[in-house]
Amino acid sequence: MLQSLDIYIDFQWDDYANNPLNYFYSLNSVITLAYQHHLNVYYSPTQLDDFKNNCNDWEENFIVSKSNFIASILEDALPVNPSSYFFTVVFSELNTTIIPDVNPIINAFKKNTNNSLISIFENQGQKTLLKVNSANDFEKVIYTLVTTPQEILNWIWQNGEVRNFNLSPKHGENGIGHWTGESSLLCNRERAQELLNISIPDFREKNRLFVFDERFNTFLEFFFEGDNPQKQWHGFHLEEKDWQQRVPKSIRTFYGKN
Repeated sequence: MLQSLDIYIDFQWDDYANNPLNYFYSLNSVITLAYQHHLNVYYSPTQLDDFKNNCNDWEENFIVSKSNFIASILEDALPVNPSSYFFTVVFSELNTTIIPDVNPIINAFKKNTNNSLISIFENQGQKTLLKVNSANDFEKVIYTLVTTPQEILNWIWQNGEVRNFNLSPKHGENGIGHWTGESSLLCNRERAQELLNISIPDFREKNRLFVFDERFNTFLEFFFEGDNPQKQWHGFHLEEKDWQQRVPKSIRTFYGKN
């Protein structure tokens, strides 16, 4: 239900050293959303080894050790190694120069424009690099820096597949017209489309999307109608008594509705 999106973890020791109390919490909050969306998550073993070597208290036998934190973060991530050479272009007309990027995780980027780099405490935004495979083979590669859960969600919403809301007569509209005994869509179809665009999943548990609708103080649940060109979803609002059963815990936690 999501086109291929690749996200890379940038383990920077300086980021940890400058923010040791928040580093793993911040990294985990972003990675969790990546796993919920079934994104392709990658890391560099070389970079991770450098991170380990800077740790004076790297201990694999304690539950609260850095080793266990990282093992949890990398549970569903894949190792990658540099495959090309990347350069930053400093444009200055005839005096333009290129600067090699020696970051091993950046040099492992794949050939597509849907790359994102998790770099905690860096400035977010879009970056452009020159990828050079040989003297005659080079291309522009764009990637996005993300540092917070909201930034990774924005990136997914911008780069993922289009979602089209399809009004279901089974659930009505504006709280009326639904079948007897069925849940109701409390808003109109235009508002449902807006909420669908910013809804989130936990595909590890259910192939559904959820969003908390502040207007009605409850969750809206969306169902995918099949892998078809229309990319249609239909949905309805939930009663609060059904939250625990129908809404994954990770999503309730994200919206602070446990």
